[in-house]
Amino acid sequence: MKQITNILACLFIGLLMSSCNDWLDVTPQGEARADDILSNTPGVNSALAGIYYRLIDSKLHGSDLSYGTIDAMAQYYTVDNNVHEDYYLVQFDYENLTARARIDDWWSGYYVAIGQCNQVYDGIQNYRSNIDRADLFEGELLALRAFMHMQVYQLFGPVVQSDADLDQKAIPYRIKFDNVTTPFLSCREVLQNAKEDLTKALELLENDPIKGGHKRDNFNLSDVSYNNILDNRVSRVNYYAVMGLLMRVNQLMLNQSEADGSFYWANQLVTELEDSPARIFLAEQEDVSSGDDDANDLNYSSEVIFALFDNNLFKNAGDKFSLPGFNSSSKKSYTINESDFNNFVTYVYGREPDGAGTDYRLKYWFNQNTGTTLYPFQKYREPVDRGTVYEISYPEVAVLRLSEVYYAMCEAKVDVDNVKALEYLNTLRSHRGLPDLEETEAVNVATYLMRERRKEFMGDGRTFFINKRMYADIEASSAVTIPASKAIFELPIPEDEFVYGPEDKSTDNN
Repeated sequence: MKQITNILACLFIGLLMSSCNDWLDVTPQGEARADDILSNTPGVNSALAGIYYRLIDSKLHGSDLSYGTIDAMAQYYTVDNNVHEDYYLVQFDYENLTARARIDDWWSGYYVAIGQCNQVYDGIQNYRSNIDRADLFEGELLALRAFMHMQVYQLFGPVVQSDADLDQKAIPYRIKFDNVTTPFLSCREVLQNAKEDLTKALELLENDPIKGGHKRDNFNLSDVSYNNILDNRVSRVNYYAVMGLLMRVNQLMLNQSEADGSFYWANQLVTELEDSPARIFLAEQEDVSSGDDDANDLNYSSEVIFALFDNNLFKNAGDKFSLPGFNSSSKKSYTINESDFNNFVTYVYGREPDGAGTDYRLKYWFNQNTGTTLYPFQKYREPVDRGTVYEISYPEVAVLRLSEVYYAMCEAKVDVDNVKALEYLNTLRSHRGLPDLEETEAVNVATYLMRERRKEFMGDGRTFFINKRMYADIEASSAVTIPASKAIFELPIPEDEFVYGPEDKSTDNN
């Protein structure tokens, strides 16, 4: 891992620079030592904050791997101008030099943050008795490490369609902060390591404050958004988020059982949330159609289980989606013209028999700009008066939603009990302004599930990963269908990993 090795010497300085904590501002960067920083609670909190800030960089969840490029690759947007930064990625031309550089950034971005996780986690062990709520810090660090490896795996790992496929070589799983190259592990080994990290994280987060209070306790709109581990737990990888990630990792391991698989964790999560004061619940019609545009919860924030706080979200998303008053760019922005919008109606949200014009997402996510033929995506539009709107004014990029949990239960029942699967799907549909599908439609529930996920996860960066896991054709937001293929779903691993690392490219699956 040449790219990772090169930055290890200065990694901690970069972490400090991104943490924005006053306690660190008085310490000259050249004199700050990792042991000093990680020997007390404020230092550890700042170090952990630095990891979250790295995750919301525009090359990761601050754009590319949330509402940006990864959704363009899922064919939500028309990108037909070759000056657009996503053009070659949308064409799946991964050998193009510009596209390849972007892909390499995703790999290195996650592994740098993983290195930070390992450094902070290891450092805590030496001073655990000095650190308040050390269990929370350790739990978050292990969960973040698992989550980021899962992200890398979903981008760069091989397509898996059978248990035997899990023995294919995938990616490294780094658990130490050092400059020693790490061998590539099989899919099974990578996912097992992630599962073990998450299982331990869940134990450490047993006393997470989110279990005993509102998920936004100590809510504020301060620019120092990760300055206290006890604040706004929904913007951290909290106890419930770990349960959701255990659900995801079991899906990736092809384990959907009620005993210990994805269904178990999804069902357990729904059950615990029903009695939780965290207030994570499925949105009602009045939440998204209050009559006051600025009070409509377009991001379905009541359903968010884990998000990343991004102070630049509203501006960056406004530019990205060409919202009125923002800076549209032919190189970076996505425009939805009248033809594109009509395609969303015909092929996505209004497609019969499972779609309808009553879908809240169709009605409220696309508003025509006055005097134009543009229908910009509104999901991340900033309310005019943020001070009077509590939940929806929070600038957060969702990583895990309650809707995904219901979809996981539905998927686990497909071809096992299709009627029950349809029941789970209808639960979500009823909260999106859609009528229940009749029991006679249960035979088609797998098809309807994929369509509902496409409607739901626009702007979340999940659809490309779901299509890869299911090895499903990408039904573009038009009449075009992109056939599933390994060439599309398996992104190329950076060349440096084979030139300087322990792996021989001839054995690589990509």
